[in-house]
Amino acid sequence: MDFSRLDPAFPVPLIAAMAGIAALFTVYRAVAGRPLRPAWLQFPVVVLRLAAIALLALILLNPSRPHTVNHPESGALILLDDSASMSLRPENGASRWDEAVAWLEGTAAEIAESGRAQPAVARFSTEVTSVTDRDSLAGHRPSGVETRLSGALLDALERPAGRTPRQIVVVSDGRSQDRADLRRALDAAHQRGTVISTRLTGTDVPPRNAWIAAVHAPRTVRAMTRVVVHVDIESTGISPSETLPLLLRDEKGAEVARSEYRPPEAAPGGGSQGVERALSFEIGPRTTRYSLELAPAPGEVATDDNRFSFTVEVASAKLRVLFVEGTHWKRPVGTSGHCWNDMEFMTRAWEATGEIDYECLTPVSQYTSSVNLVGVTFVNGEMLLDRTRRFPERREELFLFDVIFIGDVPVGNFSEEQMQWVVDWVNERGGGFLMGGGHSAFDVGNYDQTPWEKIIPVDMKAYGEGLMDNRFPIRIPDSVRDHPLWRVSPDPEENALILDAHPEFLGMNRIRRAKPGAVVLAVRGDTGDDEPVIASQSYGRGLSIAFLPDPNGWWGNDYLAWGPTDAPDAPAIGGFVDLGHGQSFRFNEEAAQSATGPPPSHPSPWYGTYWVNLVKWLGANSVRWHRDKLAGRVAMAAARPGHALPVAVEVLAATGPETMLSLDVGARLDLAGSPRVRLEYDRDRREFTGDLAVPATVSGEQVGVVFDATVDGSAFTDVVSVGLRRDHPEFTESAPDPVFLADLARAGGGRVLGGPADAARWLAEAADEQARRA
Repeated sequence: MDFSRLDPAFPVPLIAAMAGIAALFTVYRAVAGRPLRPAWLQFPVVVLRLAAIALLALILLNPSRPHTVNHPESGALILLDDSASMSLRPENGASRWDEAVAWLEGTAAEIAESGRAQPAVARFSTEVTSVTDRDSLAGHRPSGVETRLSGALLDALERPAGRTPRQIVVVSDGRSQDRADLRRALDAAHQRGTVISTRLTGTDVPPRNAWIAAVHAPRTVRAMTRVVVHVDIESTGISPSETLPLLLRDEKGAEVARSEYRPPEAAPGGGSQGVERALSFEIGPRTTRYSLELAPAPGEVATDDNRFSFTVEVASAKLRVLFVEGTHWKRPVGTSGHCWNDMEFMTRAWEATGEIDYECLTPVSQYTSSVNLVGVTFVNGEMLLDRTRRFPERREELFLFDVIFIGDVPVGNFSEEQMQWVVDWVNERGGGFLMGGGHSAFDVGNYDQTPWEKIIPVDMKAYGEGLMDNRFPIRIPDSVRDHPLWRVSPDPEENALILDAHPEFLGMNRIRRAKPGAVVLAVRGDTGDDEPVIASQSYGRGLSIAFLPDPNGWWGNDYLAWGPTDAPDAPAIGGFVDLGHGQSFRFNEEAAQSATGPPPSHPSPWYGTYWVNLVKWLGANSVRWHRDKLAGRVAMAAARPGHALPVAVEVLAATGPETMLSLDVGARLDLAGSPRVRLEYDRDRREFTGDLAVPATVSGEQVGVVFDATVDGSAFTDVVSVGLRRDHPEFTESAPDPVFLADLARAGGGRVLGGPADAARWLAEAADEQARRA
């Protein structure tokens, strides 16, 4: 017989020794003992005794033949969570992964003892990987960026017929990021008769991790201006006593701003808490790529989420101002025959910035309420007229400007249609509008009866009450002294002294009140009723200002000289010379050529700075300044792989809601094979909006978003670069979730498994029950 296994009752050498001794003793007795009678019986008796000894030895050796019991096949699959959170471990303890592998090995041993087939094993995170060598699991380090449990279940359940497991055991900490798809996986399990059980592994060990959660940075700014970037930082497992530096570097690696991150006190219930930090810096003359770096804490589980890069574009186009002023005065500046027109006290300050272009118009007759505006340039204070230039006669011409000043100009110079264009330009295109005071302004000029009444931030009085030709000081309320218009000096103490030295005005238009929601930037200082002198407001996308004195001319006679009185080299300003009006208007060729020597510096630098501030503030929201025909944007400076990216785009080449609704406007990621998404028009926001799916597999530091639209047969595009933010959801919420795994087992018809013996017993019982039902 072919006995391939022995299971001896005693050690084999002992059995062999006893059998040998018994055999020798039998032979000895046969030879030396009393012989049997008759003699022929001696031999058969010895043989029988030796056979008995051999049989007894064989019985003690306990030979057996392998025999397979026909238990049902396993048909089970054990899914091991291979995501990064499974690498977490308590101090001086085993990791969650090590616990899971130890449990698996113990379960396998229990199953082997019962003689049953071993279940299949697979690892899962974002994908499912079959395990053919269980020995390799001990040295494996889990690093999956997400736990896609629902996807792993569907992968197992959607296999061809005959290969679908009858049982699935999920070994995990329960931190699944695709729970929204779990219902579909459970439905598939019920349809196939598959039972799902779970095994919880791990304890709550907050990982040490800090990350840049969000970045809010402007897409486009003006050159040489101050930019503020807001950074949201979150962390887990880091003590509030620890401080992490946050650095902002330019593309050459030079540090341009820094701050510090200190985690807040732990929130009730644990989890991460966000802290916002603002980094302020002055941008240079060109578009630059910047990098944020959050210094890693000792022992951080991930550091690639501590960095983020983004680009700030510097607008190449200057702010464009349409300056319409009725004053025809010039004044000597300095002692070398140089003269400046009153309008030049503003325009020369704008020129000096290198950021502001302007076009000047004036009425030939300041007091004629009919169309007589012409273009004007200045030659030593003299006004050289260009009668080919007019106030824009088409909407498209008006939309080429970012800011419009109207100062003491009769209302008859503008048609009602042109005025409505201006209202639309402020409301829809973010234009900035200012009306300055004078005898042809506000209600005195009948502007309270025009469409401009909507955008002017004050309620005007009835005609006859709207003028005051008396000298008065102004007071700048403390609540608005930090307004960008009043930042004449970067030094706060010096700026306060400059504002206190603001000159008096010689008159103003009077109004009923500032409109609700308007901001009063200056009030009369000679009365106790805080009568507004300067007021601003937002209107739609744009901004507007009511400047109730005259910015120049007679009411602003002293205001033109607002500058340091103790500057030894400051050029003096002489009295005004009237250049005439209407038929008496003239250009003096001799006076235009009378200047000698180098041109003087600005005689009133504080005045000039104020009007630079005002133009920049009014033009800040202009869509023309930001973009020309198509202006795309993304909601955040950072896109997250695997998540939706909200986008929006303004179509500046078309106007009117009906036209907008007929346009086909789309966006796509600048990636091979990325689908185009048609964007929907939002009437309230006046832009096209939608979401783009950012692939989880996208690589690199940034990705482009391409916007497109066709208007009147012309195709327009815009491309916006957005940074890619790497986050680690595995470490954001890492505490094991026993409730989720218990709910999954209950819904899957299984149960939460205990130790290896319990698991092996459950698998056997479930397999037997399924076999009986089959």
